[in-house]
Amino acid sequence: MIIKYKEFCNESLKDQMKGKSDDDIKKSLSNLSDSDKIKNIIKYKLSYYLLPNNLTINGHLVCSYNQLTKLPDNLIVNGNLNCNTNKLIKLPDNLIVNGNLDCSYNQLKELPDNLIVKGNLYCYNNQLPRSTKKPIGVKGEMEL
Repeated sequence: MIIKYKEFCNESLKDQMKGKSDDDIKKSLSNLSDSDKIKNIIKYKLSYYLLPNNLTINGHLVCSYNQLTKLPDNLIVNGNLNCNTNKLIKLPDNLIVNGNLDCSYNQLKELPDNLIVKGNLYCYNNQLPRSTKKPIGVKGEMEL
């Protein structure tokens, strides 16, 4: 019964968002937790700039293969962040990942100086120069 209720709610939300402006969609998402907002934005392929800045995710965030062009500034992920295979041209300002960060297969040309990654940083198959140095805030290994 719980699964059917969740499916009903998700389909209902999807139907509610068809043909609506971004402001209307933001209002529809406003009653959801940050985690549920992200899940719905990803699931229904809504504009990723609807993600709020200053967002904290308690757990892993997997947003690979979504053609993302940006992530919100001041994003904190208390787990792994997998944002590989998108169209990111830069990582957000003040990004903190308390696990591993996989941003491979994007279009990154540089890494932010204020990037903090407590685990490993995987950023191969980007447009980063071979001379790119590991940012000071990366505690684990870095793979170009």
